Amino acid sequence: MEMQGTKRSDLLQLAKDASTSPGVYLMKDGEGGILYVGKAKNLKNRLSSYFQAAVHEIPRTEMMVTRVDRFDVILTETEAEALILECTLIKKHKPRFNVRLKDDKAYPYLKIRQDQGYPRIEWTRRVQRDGARYFGPFPSAWAAREVMKLLNETFQLRDCSDNTFRYRSRACILHQMGKCTAPCVGLITESDYRDSISEVISILEGRGDRLTKDLRRGMEQAAENEEYEQAAWFRDQLKNLELVTATQVVDEAGSHRNRDVIGVEREGTDAHGVVLQIRGGRMLAVRHYHLQNTDPTQPESELLEEFLSQYYFLQGAISAEGLEPEANADPGRTEGMAPASEILVHFAPENPDLLGGLVGARVHVAETDSEKQLMGVARANARYALEQQVKKAGGHGIE
Repeated sequence: MEMQGTKRSDLLQLAKDASTSPGVYLMKDGEGGILYVGKAKNLKNRLSSYFQAAVHEIPRTEMMVTRVDRFDVILTETEAEALILECTLIKKHKPRFNVRLKDDKAYPYLKIRQDQGYPRIEWTRRVQRDGARYFGPFPSAWAAREVMKLLNETFQLRDCSDNTFRYRSRACILHQMGKCTAPCVGLITESDYRDSISEVISILEGRGDRLTKDLRRGMEQAAENEEYEQAAWFRDQLKNLELVTATQVVDEAGSHRNRDVIGVEREGTDAHGVVLQIRGGRMLAVRHYHLQNTDPTQPESELLEEFLSQYYFLQGAISAEGLEPEANADPGRTEGMAPASEILVHFAPENPDLLGGLVGARVHVAETDSEKQLMGVARANARYALEQQVKKAGGHGIE
């Protein structure tokens, strides 16, 4: 401990000799590995704060400081340049103690092809421009499959492959169980079958509430009968359906706004961000990002700033000189989508004006009822996805 104390006092003296200019600092271990990259309006003050305290209240910060052997600084002329350089270096070096964005591109969707006489609901992770209807993304593969199963059984739709459907000569066991109307052998007309598909589409668009009411009624009845497992099943189906339909009904009537709605939720060292991309008042895409290496004691304003700066840097909205185009472009960016002119958040990030100036959009907190409704959709999806991520990981901690 004495050696560590001596090292910390030596680092403090070096920090006090640092420039008061804005810039970026790189915390390094004894082998020269980069532990952490940060930015500062005043490098001297920011660096000194790391080594003044005997023990930091934030465990993650203390863990990082105890491993620091030296630090390097890079001066910039402005805070904006420091922010851009910080994002560049984090992307390049992926320091262990920095929050990092993992783009979860493979969230599942439900697909209904409209060029078939007897279409089925399909599960997919790829959205293509093929004329089909896509609904989602769902916060987990399990949620997507459960909703697909629920809709198939409720409306007795076929779930067999196209090849099986084409060559079947007699009704399968699902028809005998009352779970399929057997369109494969003509036991339902194409018109009646497509009426069922239309109702399914209405439900997934959030315009049909009959199934939602049935699920809620079933949950209440099961709970009254003390059938708690059955009640939990109804609850989960209701939640899955409500989450995906919420994203389909986002439509600001009469609005031509281009907005990104940001929802960030956290649980321990895990956090998840969702971006609703709204263009011309209509929802066009939902993007999911997992935030790795977050500190549970970090102020939410700082966490939100880290998410926003890294997200828009990856999107290419914040550019950095010297980077190859493919290095700062986000391969999941929606093709041909106009940039957002507004960024809606549920609390103010650090330096909202600085971020807004770099992105070219106004950053502001949701205030009106419609803005709060949009924020509720973003946060509900972020919270559910985070719960699934925590369950999948089975634990916490720095990688």
